[in-house]
Amino acid sequence: MSPLSALIIAVTIALPIIFLVYSSKMEKKRKAELRQAAELLKLTYQEGDHPDLLSSMEKFKTFSRGERSRKISNLMSGKTEDLALKIFDYRYRTGSGKNSTTHFHTIVHVKSSLMNLPAFSLTPESIFHKIGDFFGVKDIDFDMYPEFSKQYLLKGTEEEAIRKLFNREKLMFFTDNPQFSVEGQNDEMIIFKNHGRVKVPELQQFFTESLKISHLFMG
Repeated sequence: MSPLSALIIAVTIALPIIFLVYSSKMEKKRKAELRQAAELLKLTYQEGDHPDLLSSMEKFKTFSRGERSRKISNLMSGKTEDLALKIFDYRYRTGSGKNSTTHFHTIVHVKSSLMNLPAFSLTPESIFHKIGDFFGVKDIDFDMYPEFSKQYLLKGTEEEAIRKLFNREKLMFFTDNPQFSVEGQNDEMIIFKNHGRVKVPELQQFFTESLKISHLFMG
C-alpha cells in the first residue's frame, strides 16, 4: 500500500470520529446553555428523550414528516395563568443512506382552554410550495391581503372557520413576520421557524414571539 493510499484510508476513518466527538461536545454545550436559559425564563428543563411527548405530538402534520430517527430532546416547560407551554428540540430524518438528511427544529407547543381552533397549517410558501399540498386541499388566500397570500401557505379542511380565525390582526402580524410556521387544532398549537434549531442567545426572543403568537389565537 502506498503512503498516499494509507493516508486516504486514515483520513476516511478519522473524519467521522472527529465529527462525532465535535458533535457530542457541541450538544453538551447546548444542554448546559439551555439549562441556564430555562432558569432565566422560569421554565423547568429536562434532558433525555421524551417518547411520550413525541407520541402526543403526532396529531400535528410536522411530526409526520420523515420515517426515521424522530426525537424530542432538551424539553423546557412551564405555565402561565392562561396556558401551558413547552419548548423543545425536534429531530427527524428523511431519505436513506447517502441520500438521508437530518432536520432540526426548536418547537414551542402551547395548550390553552382559551383556544378553540379549527385544524390549520400555516407555513412560509417558499419552504413548502414545491412539495405539494400539505393537507390535500387548496391554499387559502385572502384577496385583500396579497402579501400574506404570497408569503404563506395556509391550509385546512374547514376553510370558512379558518378564514374567520385569520382576522386582520393575525394577517398583518404574519405578513410582517414571515419566518414562522404554525399548526393549530382545538386547544393546542405548535410554533417554529424553518431555519433549524434556535440558537440559545436567540431563545428568549423566540419565547417572547411565541407567546405573542399564542395570545393572538386565544379568546
